[in-house]
Amino acid sequence: MIDAWRKMERKRERIKILFVLLPFIVLFPFIIIFFLKRESISSKSGNIRAGVVKLKRMGKGFIIKHMEEILKEIKTRVDNLNALRKYLLVYLKTPSPFQRKRILREIKSLIEKGIMVKGLEEWVQNEEEKIGSEETLWRANFGNELSKLLQNENLILKGQYPVLKSKFYTIKVSFETGTAALYWGNESELIASNIPLSPEQVYSAIKKANDLIMKRKFDPKKFFENLVTAYKRLLSEGKEKILLTEILREVTLLQQPKAFKENPVRKNFVEYPRYVFSYDLYRLRKEGLGQIRLSVATFDATTDKSTAIWVPDDEEGNGTYYSYIYIEGINGQSLSKGNNS
Repeated sequence: MIDAWRKMERKRERIKILFVLLPFIVLFPFIIIFFLKRESISSKSGNIRAGVVKLKRMGKGFIIKHMEEILKEIKTRVDNLNALRKYLLVYLKTPSPFQRKRILREIKSLIEKGIMVKGLEEWVQNEEEKIGSEETLWRANFGNELSKLLQNENLILKGQYPVLKSKFYTIKVSFETGTAALYWGNESELIASNIPLSPEQVYSAIKKANDLIMKRKFDPKKFFENLVTAYKRLLSEGKEKILLTEILREVTLLQQPKAFKENPVRKNFVEYPRYVFSYDLYRLRKEGLGQIRLSVATFDATTDKSTAIWVPDDEEGNGTYYSYIYIEGINGQSLSKGNNS
């Protein structure tokens, strides 16, 4: 047993020696050639060294560039997978077939970019077939459901797709994009856009706007006083004709709370949208308070928001674009000026 162990140890020693000598054995012929051609190699050593350095640099640059491309590709794939996950989660929570159709288009674009998920393409095809049958039913029910909800606000829905009307509001429906847009008046002022095309969400947007103009405190006397103050201020600047849009700017500042006047920062500012100002003018005229006349806007002026504002004429949603305001008895202003209403 001991002899066998000794033989094994001697064998291991020989193998170790062989491994130590092996590099010298392999390199020996090349060393001989090197010394035989030393003179020739010596004369060209400068060029050889430069070439070696250049190759090393090229090799390092190539590796870095290649790694950057790999990392970029990995990032792109991770981003696409994250986007896919996001779309799928939103898809599961979206009742409208028109919006789900939009989401499927986004998912298909990811597939076209090369994203690979087992069973994804087949699932998309199946969902597209389901949506096709749902869309017809949804079109028929959307208007009916929205009409029922609007009754809570004492609003009546009228019109035909894609344009629906309810009192002062216009709703433009896009089944293609799965969204709706809410306007004040005859599409004069955009109140909200890209509203998901569901009866509940469109109703929510209308209710929010309706609450803002109907359920807030409105003091016609105070509003008229602010109009007069703004009017006088603008006349003092040498203006002969006062645009409604200029009055809106001044009245907005006059209506700001004490907090804004003391510290005029964004969080203290209270918005006063054009459509709210429009409704306040309508209410003031209904009250018959003050000698106010509005000058009807020219056709060109109606296309420029800086020169005209749409104001309701009645509760049915009819209205007119006006450009200028006149208040009788202030600095010689007369109702006879302009095309008045």
